[in-house]
Amino acid sequence: MPMRYVRKLIFCLGLLLTSVQTQGLVLLGSNILFLSFYICYRPAKAPLTNIICILLEIGLVLLISLFIAYDKLDTKDITNQLGFSIAMIVIEALMMIIVLLWAIYRLILVIR
Repeated sequence: MPMRYVRKLIFCLGLLLTSVQTQGLVLLGSNILFLSFYICYRPAKAPLTNIICILLEIGLVLLISLFIAYDKLDTKDITNQLGFSIAMIVIEALMMIIVLLWAIYRLILVIR
C-alpha cells in the first residue's frame, strides 16, 4: 500500500519540473524503480498479478523511452513521426489488451 503513495509522490514531483525532457527522465526512473521492485519482491499474492504488473511496467518504460528518443531527434519529419506514433500505439494497445484479459480472468474467478 505505501508504495503507491511513493509512486504518486514521485510522479507529482516530476511534473513540477519545468523541462519536458526532465519530466520524462524522472518518470522513466520512477518506472524502472518500480519495475525492479516488482521483479525483486513480488508484492501481490497471485503470481499472475505480479506478471501483469511487470508487463505493464515494461510497457510504460518502453513508452517513455520512445518519447525521449523522439524528443532527441534532430529532424522530426513525417516518417519519423509516423514510425514513433505507430510504435507507441502498438505498445499502448498491447498494454490495454493485457489489462482487459486480466480483468476478464479476474471476473471469471469472481463469478465462480
